[in-house]
Amino acid sequence: MELLLAVSGETDEDKIIEKTLRLYLRKLDCFAVAVFHKEDENYIPKVFMPSRLKEMADVEMVLKNAINTEINNHEFYGEEVGNSHHYFFRLDNYGLLYLARRSAFSSIILKEFLPVIDNLGKSLSFAKNIRLRELAEEQTAALVKDLNLFKNFIHITQDAVQVSLPSGRLFYLNDAAAKRLGIDPEDAQNHFVWEFEPYFKTAADWESHVQELRGVDKFSIESFNYNLKTKEKTPVEITVNVKNVDGKEFIIAVSRDISERKKAEAEVLRREKMLLAISNATNILLIGNDILGAISESLDVLGTAVGADRSYLFTNRLDPEMGNLTSQRFEWNSGVAEPQIDNPELQDVPVDIF
Repeated sequence: MELLLAVSGETDEDKIIEKTLRLYLRKLDCFAVAVFHKEDENYIPKVFMPSRLKEMADVEMVLKNAINTEINNHEFYGEEVGNSHHYFFRLDNYGLLYLARRSAFSSIILKEFLPVIDNLGKSLSFAKNIRLRELAEEQTAALVKDLNLFKNFIHITQDAVQVSLPSGRLFYLNDAAAKRLGIDPEDAQNHFVWEFEPYFKTAADWESHVQELRGVDKFSIESFNYNLKTKEKTPVEITVNVKNVDGKEFIIAVSRDISERKKAEAEVLRREKMLLAISNATNILLIGNDILGAISESLDVLGTAVGADRSYLFTNRLDPEMGNLTSQRFEWNSGVAEPQIDNPELQDVPVDIF
């Protein structure tokens, strides 16, 4: 869990790498760790700990072998060189994580570690996108001289862009914003920000927000956008700042749909809960003196972890005439669903049609 939480909420690419690598050195008993960023077709070491390593020639050799085995199609590559073990783990849309140990990882540790690596890759990819977007915003701001040029530029961007007045009344929506909010661009000026942005409950909340914006370069937050037509709720990351154009003040918000990232984060947490539940259930079965009670308790642990209404345990037997049959023997029920433990249709069911 500590390995997952190390990057939770962090959006700075360099801080994510530094915090993660220091933790891996300490927690995973590694003597060297690194992150390689993929640039074109090359892997460039972004951070290496320690910075000087006598086995550097071994690292370069193993990296070459990992590339030759098409590591982009696999989760990791490992190789033993001398008295050390070198591993490269794929970081999707970013590069590679390198870990070196005196002893090899067990298959169990690797299985539990892969979801953590997956989360690290998503966090680094997201942080890189933020950095690139901020750089693009800075470059764009230097080029855009008036509102008309700004509107022409953002009209085609995939990010939702909305321009509002200090009063909260909308002034402009690009196509992406209009689609997400369910507002006709021609009708934008008849709507106010708090109609679709739950961060602001009232006009007074918006006024306080504008005052805050005037004292900072920009303001970023995760929130939701409501579609006024479909009532659909979309999680977004929003960056807002105040711009003066020809003496007039405008509040410009750029928002990005983060639905996929939220799904990925939820899936990582689900996997973590499931792994913990399996571990707890295994311990219950191993140390319990009452085997029947231990089975029932372990089903409770597993069912609760995945949010199920009930969990079952079936046993199989071979019938001389009917072949392989399975029957329900144990059940945990959350109380929401109707119990099935006494259901005769779940006894001696052919495995082939189960």
